[in-house]
Amino acid sequence: MNAQELLLEYCKYNIWANNRLFGATLQLDPTLHRAEVVSSFPSIYETWLHIWSGQYLWMARMTGGDVSARPAKTFSGSMEELRDGLQASLHEWMDWVQGADQATLDSVLVVEGRSATAQFYKGDVVMQVMNHGTYHRGQIVTMLRQLGVTEIPSTDWVRFANGEA
Repeated sequence: MNAQELLLEYCKYNIWANNRLFGATLQLDPTLHRAEVVSSFPSIYETWLHIWSGQYLWMARMTGGDVSARPAKTFSGSMEELRDGLQASLHEWMDWVQGADQATLDSVLVVEGRSATAQFYKGDVVMQVMNHGTYHRGQIVTMLRQLGVTEIPSTDWVRFANGEA
């Protein structure tokens, strides 16, 4: 498997894992979506929104889009609308990876920060975005447990690789 194929699989995995975990999220009473839970973000809703915002921010950087329009600053819709926006964002990543050749994946993205300039290989940015989602999905699992959910689907890579629905 070449780098592009691996990154594409990782995009597909994130879509699959989000679908599974959103299933558990949407089974909650809707009032619990924004219930305060001790974690990095104050609620499950805010954590999902943060994942989507990260995806958006990095794609905007990669494509020259408006970084100030990220969902954490502009979105206030329902959990279902948040899920749809998050998944659409991942499909945008999948499309980007499908259109990238090795030279594009190896090219450098320059990010102007508030105090410094940083450079990243674009293939590494894709890995960053996908790993970011995995990290925060782990937090969502803990938050769901704190809210009393006992049936949480596994999002292990091997389950995805074996075609588990």
